[in-house]
Amino acid sequence: MTETTVAFADGQRQPTLTVVIPTYSRVETLDGALAALARQTIADQLEVIVVDDGSFLDRSRLIQNFGVRLIRHETNRGVAAARNTGWRAATASRVAFLDDDCEPDAEWAANYLKALDQGVRAVGGPVIPATDTSFLGGYLRRNNPLVPSEIELAQTPTLPFRFARYLLRSFQRIPERRGSDSRRPVLWLLGANMALEVQTLEELGGFDERFRHGAEDADLCRRLQQRHSLSAVQFDPEILVSHHLDETLSDIVRRQTLYGGSLAGLYRKHQDVPATLYPWPWLGLILSILSLRHPKAMLFVAVLPQILYARGLRESWTTHTLAPLFDCYVRMLEEMAHDFGFVMGLWKFRDLHPSD
Repeated sequence: MTETTVAFADGQRQPTLTVVIPTYSRVETLDGALAALARQTIADQLEVIVVDDGSFLDRSRLIQNFGVRLIRHETNRGVAAARNTGWRAATASRVAFLDDDCEPDAEWAANYLKALDQGVRAVGGPVIPATDTSFLGGYLRRNNPLVPSEIELAQTPTLPFRFARYLLRSFQRIPERRGSDSRRPVLWLLGANMALEVQTLEELGGFDERFRHGAEDADLCRRLQQRHSLSAVQFDPEILVSHHLDETLSDIVRRQTLYGGSLAGLYRKHQDVPATLYPWPWLGLILSILSLRHPKAMLFVAVLPQILYARGLRESWTTHTLAPLFDCYVRMLEEMAHDFGFVMGLWKFRDLHPSD
């Protein structure tokens, strides 16, 4: 592991917040993230650490253009290891994590310091898709995959409650609560937009590096809550970042497959995390197979997703646009990919146990 250091701020003061950005071969979006950090209202109080996870970015260009601390892994070790390398090199007592394809709001860093000053152990905020006007871009905006898991899932983890919540989300979008008093506890946060005290990270031993492709953030939050309380992890709707997602169907499927596999690891490790499998894709698949002998029944099968995922139909009616009508088919494909990933993840993490 090698490091080159140049101060992001003026180098004359101790930074109040270290920002850690893991990256792997995404130069253009990384530039956008660093430019957004330079526009922070407290940019002169920030230390920015970029951890190049084995992709060998142009060191001189990064330093000359942005003046960051650059730490390089000689081989790719995964996002959890990159986050660990970053926070362990921090000189500030507080660390915020940002993904290399995210751009924070100008008040982002200041809002993190405000929350941590109020004694919050871990805090995060919304990750909003920044997409174009294509159908899939609109789909990602209407069906943001990067939302925190609400605390109710831990307080009432029964199967009937989870299924009822699934049905509700299939019918309507649950709006975000905004306002100065809207900070609330959640089950876990997203590593693309979260902050903690270094002391808390040291207490927990950092991120579990066995989670190479996601859920390292959820695992960290669950361990923090088990050590303290459910209220130790807070979500603040005012701490905003924009996320530049890949707007292709293949990437949507890939992302959900990886996410499903990571949640399987979380299920293996934490006894209080239930298995997450979606029923509607398999109902649709079974009915499709049965309808092969009855071609007229295929019309019912084609319309069925509109009923199972009625939110798109509802949004199409309220917005007077046709695009949301097709959301249900993409959503069904996403959930099927998630389930495949979860099953594969059960095998991948077969040696992971609650005592680990």
